Amino acid sequence: MIEILSKRKQKYRSKIISTYHFNKLDQKNLDRFVCCNQLQKREFSLFKAGIEGFVSGVLSGRIMRYLGMKGTSFTEACLTIEQLGVAVKNSNGDFRKISEILNDISDKWNKICR
Repeated sequence: MIEILSKRKQKYRSKIISTYHFNKLDQKNLDRFVCCNQLQKREFSLFKAGIEGFVSGVLSGRIMRYLGMKGTSFTEACLTIEQLGVAVKNSNGDFRKISEILNDISDKWNKICR
């Protein structure tokens, strides 16, 4: 763990690690990301925004690896996500941003891995 983080930032880091079930490699990459971008020196709102961007990348990678292992097409992936109760398109019929979809999926992640 990065020793120079404030208690508030350490608590948020721990929350992210437990919420998204980060393994040791994910934790190491998170710490590298924080150090490389000097997030430990930033105010909390910037620290939090940086971490959330990192998490979105990790989750999208997990989803793509999971769907790739299953040999899933884009259409099948959309159907799988919709079966979780997460919309892939907005009310206009346009595809939503992946970050919005990932935010909706994050609390349902364990269901995808079963």
